[in-house]
Amino acid sequence: MNTAMPVIDIPTAYGFSATLILVYGVSMLIYARKMSNRFNGLNTFANAILLMAFGVALVSLRGHIPFVISLLGGNTLIGLSSCLLCRAHLEFINAPKPSRIPNAPLLGVLIALLLLFTFILPNSEYRSLALSAFYCSQFFSIAFNVQRLQQQTGQTQYKSLSSIAAVMAAFLALRFIALLFSDQPRDSLAVINGLPFASIVIILVIYIATLNLAIILITSGQLIQQLSDLANQDSMTKLYNRRGLEHQIANGTHLDHVLALILCDLDHFKAINDHYGHHVGDLVLQNIANLLKRSTRVTDICTRWGGEEFLILLPLTEVNAAFNIAEKIRNAVEQLIIPEYPELRLTCSFGISTSHNSSLSLDQIAHQADISLYEAKKQGRNRICIYNANTLA
Repeated sequence: MNTAMPVIDIPTAYGFSATLILVYGVSMLIYARKMSNRFNGLNTFANAILLMAFGVALVSLRGHIPFVISLLGGNTLIGLSSCLLCRAHLEFINAPKPSRIPNAPLLGVLIALLLLFTFILPNSEYRSLALSAFYCSQFFSIAFNVQRLQQQTGQTQYKSLSSIAAVMAAFLALRFIALLFSDQPRDSLAVINGLPFASIVIILVIYIATLNLAIILITSGQLIQQLSDLANQDSMTKLYNRRGLEHQIANGTHLDHVLALILCDLDHFKAINDHYGHHVGDLVLQNIANLLKRSTRVTDICTRWGGEEFLILLPLTEVNAAFNIAEKIRNAVEQLIIPEYPELRLTCSFGISTSHNSSLSLDQIAHQADISLYEAKKQGRNRICIYNANTLA
């Protein structure tokens, strides 16, 4: 007994798809208006989706408006929207100088093929194959460019974008193969080999819905991370603040292991502020912060402890290794030249304390380092003192 393959009315399906894409486009436009100052590419995403909705609407009016406007105009707008989606992805991931219309030559080839198989060698089957090949290449281009930039920059937050585009490219490649070897009409929404391969528009609706969700999740995650950074970072030096240090300790740096703590204080910092002004003092603090980041290890945690004081937490570090790091920093500060004020000569004093058990809290270890720092100041500054309970307590 033969079972007829289900066929969906094309104009109805395309009209419904155009409405869905329009809703997604308007939603993205509203989201872009609120977030475009924080993230690149959102306006381009919105414009591309809205343009796609307009193109799909033209295709849905096939039989009600001139054929050339519906078929060629509609598909050209959809193709142009896919090029804008390529640009939007590149802007969103902060790629350097994306072209105004990526893959424009490929779009030109598609338009030429549509003209060829509409007016010169009319063939709806070849038009369908040309559209499948074009959109497959567009999604492959998005996946490839996003993945390449991720590898170059080490960023991983955009992995979902490349994954979605890669899945769509693979799906369209399968559609191309299915259409090529199928006996079903290729200009319909017939189910081919049990899978709804026939409609590119249905595929695009699924893609736009998934893309919108991915963008919202990515931007929301980055906003949460930015808020966390604001809460845990010192805004001037970009080092951790006390809250950030406590957060790092809570998430992996355990006080029950051997560790060392270096407390560093800029010598005569008040005199710098009084003589040059607070803007120069801020510049000095920023330069010292950068020096600390360059002079410490990946596992060390640099913190602005307050004012001109910096705290460095060194996990799994004995006192001798901590002294060597402090001496390295002390020498680097002596040699530090601030280009805007080359006459400035800076020095720092250091206090070191260590802990070998969990009986001491962070504040207690920092207090011991503060005692030894005071001793370094007392002995003439620009030197390192190590806490000794017998002599400094």
